[in-house]
Amino acid sequence: MNIDDWLVQQSQEGTLHSHGRFTRDLEKAKAKLGRYQLESGLYLAKWLQAGVLAQASEAELTLCGKVVVKLHFPELPSWTVEELIVGLENPLGAEPDAPMTALVQGILAACNSRGRVRYQDSRGQRLEIVDGEVSLDPTKLDTAQNKGWVALTVDGANACNEEKIMLGLRCGYCPMPIRVFG
Repeated sequence: MNIDDWLVQQSQEGTLHSHGRFTRDLEKAKAKLGRYQLESGLYLAKWLQAGVLAQASEAELTLCGKVVVKLHFPELPSWTVEELIVGLENPLGAEPDAPMTALVQGILAACNSRGRVRYQDSRGQRLEIVDGEVSLDPTKLDTAQNKGWVALTVDGANACNEEKIMLGLRCGYCPMPIRVFG
C-alpha cells in the first residue's frame, strides 16, 4: 500500500466504540483519578523515598492493624505543615525529586486507598487528612528541636497485607535501615 492509499484509508469515518461523560467537578475528578494514582500499598514506598531523599537515618514501620511510619533524622527537614498543605492542594506544582513531593504523593495515595492519614513531627507539627479534608493542629511548635522524627499514621489498613507485600517487593534494597514491627 502506498502512502496516498494509506492516508485515504485513515481519513475515513471511524466507528463508534462507546459513550462516556466527562465531569467538570474538580473534586469528583480528583477522587476518581486518585484511586488510580499508585497501586495499593505503594504509599509506604513513597514515604520511605521521602525519608531517603531528606536523609533520614532510619525508619521504623509498624504494620499491625494500622500503619505507622516513623522516620528518624539527625537533622529534621525544614518543611512545615503549611508547605505540606500547599503540596497537597497542588501536587503537580512541586519539584519532581524533592522529599516533599514523595511525601505528598504518598499521603494522597494513602488517603485515596485508606481514608485517614495523620502527620506529626517531634517539633509538634500535626496535620490530619480525613476524606480529603485537611485539619491543622494549632499546637505551639518547639522550634529549638533540630533532630528528631516525622511520623505518618494510616488508619483503616486492617491486616496490612498489601503493605507487607509491597515492602518486600519494592524496598528490599533501601539505602536506609528499616525496622519492621508487626
